[in-house]
Amino acid sequence: MSQANPDIKPDNPSFLVLKKMNGTVLNLALKYLSYRSRTVFEMKSYIQKKGFDKESIEHVLEYLISQNYLNDQQYCKLFLEYRFKYKPKSVFALKYELKSKGVDEFIIDAMISDYNNNELAVNAVKAKIGHWQSFDKDKFNKKVMNFLKYRGFSYSVSISTLNQINDYIRKENED
Repeated sequence: MSQANPDIKPDNPSFLVLKKMNGTVLNLALKYLSYRSRTVFEMKSYIQKKGFDKESIEHVLEYLISQNYLNDQQYCKLFLEYRFKYKPKSVFALKYELKSKGVDEFIIDAMISDYNNNELAVNAVKAKIGHWQSFDKDKFNKKVMNFLKYRGFSYSVSISTLNQINDYIRKENED
């Protein structure tokens, strides 16, 4: 975690409320953040489920945001980078996931504009080609199409990706 924000001083109302609560809500929030980064919405929902009052929740959220422990834009960026590298899904599916985590649509649109469905689909299939190459052509094609469909890609993107992959395999076999 980062160092304390110099703007949070002992006479700051947020600091006083946090101190008065003996840090119970803050400790709970920091423990929740210790596993992975969270959105403001996720944190607020988690603390509300634990039964704390609205004022305490708002002060803790304000403090966590001021310390940059909660940052939806940074969360969105890291989430998309991870998904692109390890678990690619369609732009539609990624937007849906981020919306369900409470990220503002404006932030999502700004961050996701760099991603292309065709590139995401090819990236998603690349990791599986080695496992599926031993299958006959029909079974391979079905696997690719179902795999992409499950990850939220449209039929046209899936067909385009399948054609690209088949062309790539054909060229590899010719060499």
